[in-house]
Amino acid sequence: MKTKARIVMGMLSCMLVATSQAYWTGSGDGSSFSDTGNWSDGVVPFTAGGETATTVNAHTTNSIVNLDAATANTFVDGTQGNFLSTRAQNADRTLTFNADWGDGYNNGGMWLGQNTQGTVNFNHNAGSLTLSGGGTYIGRNSTSTGVVNLNVNGGILGIREVYAGGRSDIHADVTVNLNAGIAYLGQTDATLTTKSRFVTGAYDLGQTTTVAISGSATLVAYDWRGGGVGGGQGTDIFEITGSNATITVDHNFYTRQQGSYLGDTIVKFIADAGGVSTINGFDAAATYRIDALAELVVDLTNYSGTADLLLVDFADGKLSGAYDLANVSFIGGTGDLVQNSSTGDIFLTNIPEPMTIALLGLGGLLIRRRK
Repeated sequence: MKTKARIVMGMLSCMLVATSQAYWTGSGDGSSFSDTGNWSDGVVPFTAGGETATTVNAHTTNSIVNLDAATANTFVDGTQGNFLSTRAQNADRTLTFNADWGDGYNNGGMWLGQNTQGTVNFNHNAGSLTLSGGGTYIGRNSTSTGVVNLNVNGGILGIREVYAGGRSDIHADVTVNLNAGIAYLGQTDATLTTKSRFVTGAYDLGQTTTVAISGSATLVAYDWRGGGVGGGQGTDIFEITGSNATITVDHNFYTRQQGSYLGDTIVKFIADAGGVSTINGFDAAATYRIDALAELVVDLTNYSGTADLLLVDFADGKLSGAYDLANVSFIGGTGDLVQNSSTGDIFLTNIPEPMTIALLGLGGLLIRRRK
């Protein structure tokens, strides 16, 4: 009987350890991840003796958490499904990575903005962070509304499996801002050894999911699927600003999921003086599908040239589908859209000089006045 009791107690002890979870109180200096006083049990997670599953920003007060150079810059495997989550229950949350933290998790999932009623900002500013586990849900809500922003401002961020737009009955608006640095979404690095998919607008019910790429940012996306899964009915926006970003799509690329996925997708190129940043297809064996129901917008307001602008450069013969020209619009200029399925290219040609457009507009005004 004593032996059985010891076994039961041992099993109970293991269960308690496995489910141990700290939460952020901010009672220390209020911002440093490595300050023991900021945690519910006085122990910094992910270090010796710390928890393997942690909720950052769990309660109802506004808070800012900075993950700088802590005692041990390494995450251990999460034993629970929820490895690290930022929750904003009637409050605003900011979680910022400023240092090299290695592999974030291998087993559990990561939820950014669960049950969000305020604004959650997840900032990656420097160093390297890899999230190699399954199911990173950005904006996973069940009962409330809110805003969740994933901002990559520097360093290297790799996430194996991304659902931007949450899960099930999602009610948060989500924005993925890629301003600088390198973001691997749907894979953890350039080797493609750990990969899954990058889905935007996942499961949403009328919200907006935006992927905004600008500056010198680099995006490498594996199996990028727009328009959601699970009957997504919101709006997906892919917005590419300027000509200095690098965008590569590995494996499949869909501007809008087909079948029962009812979401709207808008792909918008905002040109600068140098033109636009091209979406490049890497995998010659992949399918790159442009859904006719997706909307294409090209803003030429800041482009003063007349050279052709290459919007999409996929492998030969790998461009499936094409935009319905009724869903193509221009701002601050015009041109002819060419969609070449044999070369896999979509480009804008016959772009008039801005002065020509101005004269055409003036001519139309004079004709109206004569009438």
